[in-house]
Amino acid sequence: MYGERFLCRLYRTAQGIADRRFNRYDIFLATGIGGITDVPQATDEIVQSLRNCGFIHTIENSEDIRLSMAGLNEAEKVC
Repeated sequence: MYGERFLCRLYRTAQGIADRRFNRYDIFLATGIGGITDVPQATDEIVQSLRNCGFIHTIENSEDIRLSMAGLNEAEKVC
């Protein structure tokens, strides 16, 4: 549920370009998901789930993420 909103926000922010990097927490906050008391934990769980699905790549030693080609294709279908 939140993963799809996160993926769609990342897709819109990246303007459909897979290699653009963004801070994971900025993307989460831009989704407008409310009622979450531990934003870093919620964000990290969403990122881990999307990474396990192959939809995003994480950048080592960074809070940045980017869409994968699979994520771009999925976002074009669901967003």
